[in-house]
Amino acid sequence: MTAMADLLKYQNLLPERFNAHLVATTRSMPRVRGSQCGRPLALRIVRASAGPQQLDRAYFAHHRDDPSPSMLVSGPIVSRTSGQPSIILSKRISTPTGDFAGVVVAAIDCGYFSNFYSAFGVGSGGGISLISNDGTVLARWPAVEAGRELSDTSLFQKRLSESPTGSYKITPPFDGLAKYIAYEQDPEYPIVVTVARSENEVLANWRADLISDALVAVLLVGIIIGMAAPLSSQFRFRTGLERVLRKREARLRLLA
Repeated sequence: MTAMADLLKYQNLLPERFNAHLVATTRSMPRVRGSQCGRPLALRIVRASAGPQQLDRAYFAHHRDDPSPSMLVSGPIVSRTSGQPSIILSKRISTPTGDFAGVVVAAIDCGYFSNFYSAFGVGSGGGISLISNDGTVLARWPAVEAGRELSDTSLFQKRLSESPTGSYKITPPFDGLAKYIAYEQDPEYPIVVTVARSENEVLANWRADLISDALVAVLLVGIIIGMAAPLSSQFRFRTGLERVLRKREARLRLLA
């Protein structure tokens, strides 16, 4: 998208030629092309002179008013072409003099990420989320209502300001189950990825090992007690015998 924005900034390409370039670019993405989500990615150019159906999009207004060349990740919004919720990646197109000329837009179906994340084994109580830097849930597996706001959670209120990566225990708003969550903020794009696993699943192996170790410890203690009991009895017998012998020896000395 950066290359396209730069290309359009300095060259006035014919629409047919540039459309062919867009098609070739999309087809060069094997992971996207191989997805089973229908058409998971749509790439297009929205000119400054576009119709009202495009001009009313929030990303268009953002790039029109903000001269920054940074990529914007927004959504999810319902695509007017596919009818599916999509994540929008957009970059501003500027003229050589810096004026606004349009937007390069890539729309990725939210279902693409949900299907991709489902391949990871995070357990029945776990989940993977793709979140924008403003706290909007872009995609999640297991699926929840896209667009949920998490800006008031500790992740955005505290954790990310302390470190771009980390982990902690949390009770998320999705299902209310205690979980351990790991997060990482992308250094290049305005997104955060979180991976959560339920406390029970995280501690399952530790608890199983703890029970196993406890059983072994009980068995060892039982063996030690079983071995110590006859030794203790024998020790008491020898102590009593020595006491009797000393008394007899003392009597013999008195008689002598």
